[in-house]
Amino acid sequence: MLDHPDKTTKLLAALKAAVPFEVELTEWLVKQLRAQHHAGADQKHHTVSDLSYAGDQGGIVCHIVPPEKREVLVVSLTHLHVPRTMPLAEAVADYQKHRVKKEARTALNRISPYQSPCDPMNRIRHSGRGLR
Repeated sequence: MLDHPDKTTKLLAALKAAVPFEVELTEWLVKQLRAQHHAGADQKHHTVSDLSYAGDQGGIVCHIVPPEKREVLVVSLTHLHVPRTMPLAEAVADYQKHRVKKEARTALNRISPYQSPCDPMNRIRHSGRGLR
C-alpha cells in the first residue's frame, strides 16, 4: 500500500473542503499534455473543481475543468504544485514526498527482486558472477 489510509482520507476531506483552489502543473505534466495535444497544456495555472481517490494506482486526483468545459483533466496530486500560501500546502507536500518515495521503492522492486534500496550490490552478488 502506497498511502497511509487515515492520513490520506483526512487530507482528501480537507482538500475537498478547500475547493475551488489554484494549482500549477509540473513541467513534466505540461510536456505530456502538449504531446497529447491537450488544450489544458496552454496554461500552467488551473483551478481544481473536485477531488477523488484513485487507489494506489493514482492516489489523490484533482479534477480540473477548463473554462471552455470541453475536456475534464483528472491529474494525480503528485503532478501538481499548490501555492505555498495555501493552508494545506505543507500537508500536500508531505503527501507528495511520501508517495513519490514509495512509488520509487515499488518500481525498484519491480525491476529486480534482488535489488534492495538498502544494498544496491545485491544484484551483483546474486547474478552468479560474484564480486570482482
